[in-house]
Amino acid sequence: IIMLCAHIVELNLFPWYRITLTIDMSEQLKLLVIISGKILWSIAITYLFSRRNLTRRIFGLKPLE
Repeated sequence: IIMLCAHIVELNLFPWYRITLTIDMSEQLKLLVIISGKILWSIAITYLFSRRNLTRRIFGLKPLE
């Protein structure tokens, strides 16, 4: 669930198409850059959020004490 939330934030805030417009590359390479960036972003944010106690409690990963 944390990864899906990170992906939704990324979809609304980060303009991947602008990065690929400024760099001259083939369409296949643009697609690879966009997909790789989205996956790496989601994994990194998920890892960082999963380390926080408040986030773990909100998403039910840690029981309330």
